[in-house]
Amino acid sequence: MDGVMNSSSRFFDLRWQGDTALLTVLLPRMSEEENLEQLDEDWYDLIEKQYCRKMVLDLSNVRYMTSAAIGRMIGLHRELIRQEGQLVLCSLQREVIQTLETSRLITYFKVAPNSESAVKLLANG
Repeated sequence: MDGVMNSSSRFFDLRWQGDTALLTVLLPRMSEEENLEQLDEDWYDLIEKQYCRKMVLDLSNVRYMTSAAIGRMIGLHRELIRQEGQLVLCSLQREVIQTLETSRLITYFKVAPNSESAVKLLANG
């Protein structure tokens, strides 16, 4: 499935690299102003309908995120763990890093500097 894009989400672009879903989040602001419930549904569709167990969230476009958005990412992380999967965040902007550090969640998530490193991190378990 390498490179195949098959996403109808307005929240992210999806590209497959082997069995890993690379999601580039398109939102500059992940907040309640966006439909975070729909974002959740789109993520969970990948897990349930496409049996995705390895997911990379490329947050290079995201400049701001609220606690509600972080809560959604925690839920996604937990669901992937329940399904024996993994989540890696990559390409975090300074503002997002600061938000995750302030909430003491930067070490909760696996984080990589870029998507290539994230895919390697998932491949190595």
